[in-house]
Amino acid sequence: MKLVRFSPRSESTTVHTGIVRDDEIVQVEVVPGADDGASFGTALASVTTEDAELSDRIEEGDVFERSEVTLRAPISNAGRLFCFGGVYTGHLRDAGLELTVDPNQWIIPDNAIVGPEETIVLPSRVAGNVKPAAELCIVIGRAGKYIEPSEAYNHIAGYSISNDVTARTEWPGPMAYKMMDTFSPIGPHVTTVDEVDQPMNLNIVMRQDGDVICQGNTSGMRFSLSFLVSYLSTITELQPGDVISTGDPGGIEGSLQPGSTVAIEIEDVGELKNPVRLESSQSAKSN
Repeated sequence: MKLVRFSPRSESTTVHTGIVRDDEIVQVEVVPGADDGASFGTALASVTTEDAELSDRIEEGDVFERSEVTLRAPISNAGRLFCFGGVYTGHLRDAGLELTVDPNQWIIPDNAIVGPEETIVLPSRVAGNVKPAAELCIVIGRAGKYIEPSEAYNHIAGYSISNDVTARTEWPGPMAYKMMDTFSPIGPHVTTVDEVDQPMNLNIVMRQDGDVICQGNTSGMRFSLSFLVSYLSTITELQPGDVISTGDPGGIEGSLQPGSTVAIEIEDVGELKNPVRLESSQSAKSN
């Protein structure tokens, strides 16, 4: 099953929860009358508990052609986007960094998050040295704190894709170069755990205008997904709808170019595409 957040093009400010069925999107009213955050989080929770009622709600839902909707980032205002760094040995080697005992982690602000097909906007002061990063995302479906690694998969609803865009410049300091507007695309959907047999052995390919600029496999992680979930749960209680981006395999060639399209494909999960443009001079002056 592939869960999405979407807006009908006829009512672009309204966001619904749905599932992908062939070339259609079926709206799922998980919690009648609830806001988007509660509805999407409940849908994710239903996946981890194998809620039989979810199937009934799917059969009753309104159906939209794919061309009639805009997909949104599969993270609601009730969810948080956590990122890990230093997970792949290859990435550390390429960057000339030492292996650390524990991975690095940080949280991404809402302003940086955009959905599939939304534009990555490059500020002129960092354009020319902005790198994309192809990352597998864990999507939480069951709340938990101090989760044992052996129990971690019971808290995962599914997987998605993120592009951890980074300005590789001295400005404006540690981590802030990842927090710029539009620098964290996510999507296009959440692929539920039953459709991903080997999450620790998934091929990852990133392309810019069709040219391969990065390849890897999740087997290159030095920390398991279960460890990452467990580790993060010792810092904060995880909630349905939280997203954990697990780092990139490294080996990225080139920088993001205005006018191009960057696409990340992860085996069994899907493909995330985003166009890239330079920030307009008018927008830059207003900042």
